[in-house]
Amino acid sequence: MLKVVLRTSGLTKRFRRSSLPLWASVPLFLNECLWQLVLVFLIGWWLMRRPGPLWVVLIPLLASCGSAWLLVLLWRSIRGGSVAAVDGLDLEVYEGDIFGFLGPNGAGKTTTMRMIVGLIKPTAGRIEVNGLDVRRRFVDAIAQVGALIDIPAFYGHLSGWTNLCLLARTAGGVSKKRVTEVLEDVGLYDQRWKKVRAYSHGMRQRLGIAQALLTHPPFLILDEPTIGLDPEGKFDLLDLLRALAREQKITIFISSHLLDEVEEICNRVAIIERGRLLVCGEVRSLLAEELRTYRLMVSDPTRAAALLQAAAWVHHVMAENERLLVTLRHEDASRIAPLLVGQGIELGELSPRLKSLRTLFMEIVQGRGRQEANSNPQAPTHKEAPNLNP
Repeated sequence: MLKVVLRTSGLTKRFRRSSLPLWASVPLFLNECLWQLVLVFLIGWWLMRRPGPLWVVLIPLLASCGSAWLLVLLWRSIRGGSVAAVDGLDLEVYEGDIFGFLGPNGAGKTTTMRMIVGLIKPTAGRIEVNGLDVRRRFVDAIAQVGALIDIPAFYGHLSGWTNLCLLARTAGGVSKKRVTEVLEDVGLYDQRWKKVRAYSHGMRQRLGIAQALLTHPPFLILDEPTIGLDPEGKFDLLDLLRALAREQKITIFISSHLLDEVEEICNRVAIIERGRLLVCGEVRSLLAEELRTYRLMVSDPTRAAALLQAAAWVHHVMAENERLLVTLRHEDASRIAPLLVGQGIELGELSPRLKSLRTLFMEIVQGRGRQEANSNPQAPTHKEAPNLNP
């Protein structure tokens, strides 16, 4: 049984602003410290025009201080500071899950995915795929992972079929029959001989998903897989992901900003912000509410509202245009119709207003933002949210 464990408590990822060699970093250095160079020149020019021996002492001192400062700036142009990209993120993903990984831009979603596949080396914590530590047994662990992270890159002068065949040979043990299967799965078989440079963005996205499936991986990582797909293509892709999880027991770890799609396809989700876990659990459990709001269309809204407000099991009644919004416990909803009809009020509509993943996401993220704004600036910016896993 596949199990992916991610433990990143205290993880700090250090980014480099530039990995270029020293000579190639000079333009960055000049761009950053141009005003300092101009300031040093103007001060030196002003001192040399002063009468007396003052400039004889100050010019060498100024040159020494300026040189030291410019060397510091040059070093900063080559190496940047550090930022806690992922911190305190503990997740477990199980076999057959379609796991939604959500968060605002800059939350650390892509960084987390890159750490799982070894593109970024974490400074602390551990990542295990089916019991294999990604850092200590990388080759064995990564063999069980298929991934599409960021924009897929292929040889534009070659066809989609040829690109996949090259990747199949590189991976080893992948037959041409398998290449045909994945092209059919993503709907590109009829376009297999077209050069990739002629592919639309959506077609390249499908080809990227095809390459991720080449080796029959039990764990599939997809970063914004539906970007660029038309509505029909999105529908087909979501059906494909459901079939992979249901029939082949492939675990799918998917990041997306399209919350409606995530709610439709995922059975579990996690929401992170600034690299920290806010909430994690089953979609059904996270969206379940003790109190629910029902929308009513009745023949006499005024009298119906008075009757419902008088009922002890109704928590709140509010008018919305020609309808009534009634808040009560879910198990008490069956008592609405007998109450109104028994008093001669016709009931034309009784429908629940369900909470969506989009609403939950905005409540959690915006609520955390208000909490931080009202807290002490010197206090920790994040408080661990409870893990809602059953």
